[in-house]
Amino acid sequence: MTFKSRFLATASEDVESVEYLAELQFIAIAEKICAAMEMRGFTNRKLARAMSVRESYITKLLSGAENLTLLTMTKVSRALGVNLTVDLMGYPDQSVFAAATTTSVSEEMGDELEYATVA
Repeated sequence: MTFKSRFLATASEDVESVEYLAELQFIAIAEKICAAMEMRGFTNRKLARAMSVRESYITKLLSGAENLTLLTMTKVSRALGVNLTVDLMGYPDQSVFAAATTTSVSEEMGDELEYATVA
C-alpha cells in the first residue's frame, strides 16, 4: 500500500481543511520526485550522495517524516537535474495526483533533454 493510498484511507473527512490539502500537495510533490528519480536512474542512495546528505534523510523526506521545504525541493531538483513545478492549491482537487505520474514525466523528459520539467 502506497503512502498516498494509506493517507486517503485514513484521511480526515474534512477535505476542505488546510491540513488535508497540505498532505495532498506533499504526496503530489513526493510522487513527482520519485518519478524524476526513476526517469534519471536515481536511487535514494544516489540522490543522497548528490545532495551530500544521508540516505536515511532521503527516505524520511519522501515518506513524509521530514519537512519538505522550498530549499530542500530546490536541492532535490538541482541534484536530479530537473525543474520541479509545484502548484499550491487552496481548494480540494483530486487531479493533483494526475500531475505526478511517471507517464507524464517520461513524455516531457525525452532522451535528448538535459533538463526536464516535472509538472
